[in-house]
Amino acid sequence: MKIYFYTSGCRVNQYETQVLREQFFAKGNELTENIADADICIINSCTVTNNADADCRQVARRILRIRPEAKIIITGCYAVSSKEEIEKLSPNIKVISDKSKLLKELNNKNSCTDIETISSFYKHTRAFVKIQDGCDAFCSYCIVPHVRPKMWSKLKKDLFAEIEALIKNNYLEVILCGIRLGKYKTIENGKDYKLIELVKDILAQFNSLKVHFSSFEIGEITDELLDMMANSNRIVRHFHIPLQSGDDDILKKMKRPYTSKEFEKQIKHIYSRVPNLELTTDVIVGFPGETEKQFNNTLEFAKRNRFSKLHIFRYSPRKGTPAALMPGRIDPAETKRRAKLLLNA
Repeated sequence: MKIYFYTSGCRVNQYETQVLREQFFAKGNELTENIADADICIINSCTVTNNADADCRQVARRILRIRPEAKIIITGCYAVSSKEEIEKLSPNIKVISDKSKLLKELNNKNSCTDIETISSFYKHTRAFVKIQDGCDAFCSYCIVPHVRPKMWSKLKKDLFAEIEALIKNNYLEVILCGIRLGKYKTIENGKDYKLIELVKDILAQFNSLKVHFSSFEIGEITDELLDMMANSNRIVRHFHIPLQSGDDDILKKMKRPYTSKEFEKQIKHIYSRVPNLELTTDVIVGFPGETEKQFNNTLEFAKRNRFSKLHIFRYSPRKGTPAALMPGRIDPAETKRRAKLLLNA
């Protein structure tokens, strides 16, 4: 069987596709980049925004047009949130929200292991390695805790075996990924084993390996982590820390656990502890009820602080989230204008 994969969304999603690629290949399937050659097309979807949902539907329709006889499987976060909506696209589409059951669902004689592991990373020189999954924060705008509710962390022994396999295939840089990376926690020798201990052990065990982090919440970055980064030439000096808004009233409506002053104080502290740090962030514009003054607070916040890059998202209502029911929806043209202003800040 020839399998075609399409992935949208975050690094965790990209990692999970790589897991599937290796599992399908190990069972004797052939991987293809050409839809026209595929017997099975698997779309690993994202549902963070309306655009992500639309992207999945567009790809599915393209596959139906190019290769109507192919079996189309849609998995991932959009499959969890909108199964019935997806199934209306075509009777040829099957929704399998649980990626771990894909091989079994496709009538493979041997189902895959429950342990997610990779030994390479398709078209990348750095390997994304998922060590954590799930979110329980329930920010008012965010669908992620609804589609990835289970908090999970990878055991050290499984992660180390995975890293060893990657190093054997000449991967010398890994990006540790998670939905809430700072929430990583397992039990080792009867004691809590958190991210800081894990990173120390990775650096000690694999002396040729360079480590990147995907993203952290502002309250998850400790002085111990900062000092370890400052004193190591094998931890890349980059943090991605979502801000979402520079206005306190909007942050409160978003259910973000900080004020703009607290966020700004912490990033100044981070810069002081780690020289030559690259700091990137996410910002949402056009949140329900966001006034011009509130947007300008975010704009001024961005100008004041030394972000290497702003990832700007126009607010997208997600069904089932509190923000989707809030009054004061911002006109799309105005949201676009604000995004452009922020981009040029």
